[in-house]
Amino acid sequence: MKEKKIKTKPINKRVHFVISEERKNKWLELAKEEYSSLTDFIITRVEGNITRYDIKTIEGLFEKMGGNRNKVESNINQVTRIINVAQNINEENMLRFLELFSEYSRKVEKQNKIITKVYKKLNS
Repeated sequence: MKEKKIKTKPINKRVHFVISEERKNKWLELAKEEYSSLTDFIITRVEGNITRYDIKTIEGLFEKMGGNRNKVESNINQVTRIINVAQNINEENMLRFLELFSEYSRKVEKQNKIITKVYKKLNS
């Protein structure tokens, strides 16, 4: 009969060190700005990890970028529906379509550059 291995959580240990009251208050203030506890703040700084606040900021940025793309995509779809229903395209619709598509291309290019920068920063 096989023995079952019981997984146990690592036991957290308390670490004590002495710092000045001024430095502690400064660290508390910095931790508060990043919406983290002092413990999380110190650990992320020491280990060089990305903070929860930074992760939330990045997630928010990506969501905003997706929303911007969706708006332009929706406008492009509306113009293409008009073209499909009419079975032809007049100059005004063609210009509008090209304008929307150009705007979409610019947004995608800009967003891809931002995403590349973020990934480079995360992997450095």
